[in-house]
Amino acid sequence: MIAAGPDFGHMLHLAFDQIVHYGKGDRRVMARILESLLHLSQLTDEPSRLRALSTMTERVARAAETGLDDPDDRRQIEELTERLGLALAGRLRA
Repeated sequence: MIAAGPDFGHMLHLAFDQIVHYGKGDRRVMARILESLLHLSQLTDEPSRLRALSTMTERVARAAETGLDDPDDRRQIEELTERLGLALAGRLRA
């Protein structure tokens, strides 16, 4: 018998949760996470993985919204989030 390992969504949380938590006040950290999620989204067509990436994107966006004080920083993250959200939505529909 082989035990099932963690799923993709769980692995995303393991990889990014602490970085999001401690980096939510730094635009560069949040932007880099979103860029990483965008890159990952380009490497899979599996709907469950794309949904997990979408969920993580929303989590990053919420953290940045509360963690970033500068309106320009928040706007830049919102733009990146929107771009990633559109890419994920397009891939989920395909």
